Amino acid sequence: MLVFLTERPAAIDLSTSTASITDFAARRGLRPLRLLAFPLHAGRLAEGLAIAPRHLSRSSPGHVLRLDISTPRCVFDTHVILSYTGFSCGKTPLCASWPASRTRCPGRHGTSRPEPSNEERTEDLSMNQAEMLEYLVDQFKAESEEYRGLPTPDDPAEQRRLLRSLMNLRMPKPMPEEVLRVQDAYLTERAVERGVVHLSEIPVIRGCMSVWQGDITRLAVDAVVNAANSQMLGCFVPMHTCIDNCIHTFAGVQLRAECARQMKELRDKYGADYEQPTAVPMLTDAYNLPAKKIVHIVGPIVQGRLTPALEKDLSDCYTNTLDLCAENDLKSVAFCCISTGVFCFPNKRAAEIAVETVEKWLKEHKGAVDRVIFNVFKDEDKAYYEELLY
Repeated sequence: MLVFLTERPAAIDLSTSTASITDFAARRGLRPLRLLAFPLHAGRLAEGLAIAPRHLSRSSPGHVLRLDISTPRCVFDTHVILSYTGFSCGKTPLCASWPASRTRCPGRHGTSRPEPSNEERTEDLSMNQAEMLEYLVDQFKAESEEYRGLPTPDDPAEQRRLLRSLMNLRMPKPMPEEVLRVQDAYLTERAVERGVVHLSEIPVIRGCMSVWQGDITRLAVDAVVNAANSQMLGCFVPMHTCIDNCIHTFAGVQLRAECARQMKELRDKYGADYEQPTAVPMLTDAYNLPAKKIVHIVGPIVQGRLTPALEKDLSDCYTNTLDLCAENDLKSVAFCCISTGVFCFPNKRAAEIAVETVEKWLKEHKGAVDRVIFNVFKDEDKAYYEELLY
């Protein structure tokens, strides 16, 4: 097991291998300031092991690891480990008195202090997942005049639906830094709960091409491709199942803000009526996704008969995306089924164009991209891609 001192909060799954942990941390942009190795046995620290403050430098900035061994998960926390003289081991959970004790908690310099306020808890990120969820729902409601009085359901699943809906509806605008920190911690832990999928878990079928069925927001690749609309701001329909909605939800509100900034720059350059053209990709950070980057691209819309021009547009989506990945040294990319949803491109023909275009590009640009994953959601699409690649 590796323990990271990091500059911002995140969560990792202790049940994963060391390689997976280090890979996940690197993909989340967590810079290891110091590494400490501890043996684990049956999900608990070995008997007699203690973490002494001398292992940690008072000059080490940022976030320190908080361990909760009641569950197989560790969460990076802003609490300062130096305030402790040591840690309990064996059957006693680490940091058992905080936040388990709701009336008193250790202070930053070893003294006790009253339970922290919302602001202090936000700063410390000592909230558990349920508390973070409730806090975020309250914060997103509070900034909206229309939904400020909306009651918060007791059921956690309904709370998650409400939070997602509020995120979907939210226009791109600034958000307090303390709220963003909680959102990032919450979404990062949610990513671990949902399961991060690494390249090593996806078999190669032909060349460097693979097919994987599932949620693209779980993939730890260099770039995932988002089937965007011409406004490039994501889907505003609450709880919509489109990939645009899913990616913006699990990336966090920073993604819509970045898309808005890029679109403003383009409108300043090309005019107020500018919309993103078909097959012209836009690259953004992936924020709280396991992926490093997101390529947003507008696919062709089929209204009536499928034409050669529309087929060319779809082929250009794949070619231009791969060109962009190569230019930015993104070695692995996961394509969604561009244009096959509400844009009505026939699924089978879309799969044929995707495979033909990608295979041709890879032959012409040897070594530029190491892995291409065709991410599918429907069984129908999975069958089409497997038939083409096997």
